[in-house]
Amino acid sequence: MNKRWLARSAAVAIACLPALISFEALQAQPAIAQTASNRLKSLEVTAEGQLLLRTDQPVQFDWRPDIGGNYQLSLLNTQLPLNFRTLPPPLTLLRLDVNRQGNDVVINLRTRSGSRLETPVITPEGLLSLTLPKLASVPTLSTAPPSFLSITPSFGAAPQPAQTGLPPLSRPAVIVIDPGHGGRDPGAIGIGGIRETDIVLDISTQVTRLLQAQGAQVVMTRQDDREVDLAPRVAIAQRARATVFVSIHANALSMSRPDVNGLETYFFTAASRPLAQAIQDRMMQSFPDMRNRGVKQARFYVIRQTSMPSSLVEVGFVTGAQDAARLADPTFRSQMAQAIAAGILDFLNR
Repeated sequence: MNKRWLARSAAVAIACLPALISFEALQAQPAIAQTASNRLKSLEVTAEGQLLLRTDQPVQFDWRPDIGGNYQLSLLNTQLPLNFRTLPPPLTLLRLDVNRQGNDVVINLRTRSGSRLETPVITPEGLLSLTLPKLASVPTLSTAPPSFLSITPSFGAAPQPAQTGLPPLSRPAVIVIDPGHGGRDPGAIGIGGIRETDIVLDISTQVTRLLQAQGAQVVMTRQDDREVDLAPRVAIAQRARATVFVSIHANALSMSRPDVNGLETYFFTAASRPLAQAIQDRMMQSFPDMRNRGVKQARFYVIRQTSMPSSLVEVGFVTGAQDAARLADPTFRSQMAQAIAAGILDFLNR
């Protein structure tokens, strides 16, 4: 999940880990600095190990290495679009920041211990290229569409109560299930190219079918890979006069921290805490070997702006070595859906 959920809120090449990460500006934006004559369009790491900075026209640059593995690459007289999207750095870098300074775009990089970046050279294709030594025994990361994990949710007939192992709903309820992200916003992208948007849509679809089988009226904020902004998600819940609202996400940290794994659930109001706790308890009962990161209060927009008990669930880290393997497994996703549905029913049947 990215920080967008907390509030409303020519090319240069670097040889590095054989992977593909895309950092694309969503659309053309007005110039940030009116005197800048160029524009950074996207940043991506190709499968051939090139970190490409695409600009409207060939770019002039300034390269500043220093002792300690820190490097600064400045794209001179270049605009940075307001909605330029970034993702965690590849595993061969500890830092990859893109910022605006005056009329320039400044990219700060930091290598791992024992590796260094060479002085940029011009390739025959007119690209600027830096060579970064490869790390040994690092997982391959790819976010190229052909390499994405294919997760297709099923919208078939809802299972019968006897098949779910869940208790029937004891009172009428309208439940809004909110699969995070979607469309141009894939959410976090993790090990092996798994995408948060695909994972949470599959789990959310299964949660919906399970709850329908127990007699609940369920509304999903999206049923396919489309972009839905935050305010419309809240509006859907408000218009439906939902009894509860549950937003389902997958967590992420830097790709350099595959050791961070676990489950956590968020609430904003005191009335929402029991819902979050019920879901967290069921997840931990189903997956006792996963790290319990607890129930926490947070100001995520969709749980702060809804008027009914609301919770945001993080079903594991796409960047975690243990969690990513689980999230890529259809059996795990089905078990996770069962746990979340059980937690919701526990809350409603109190």
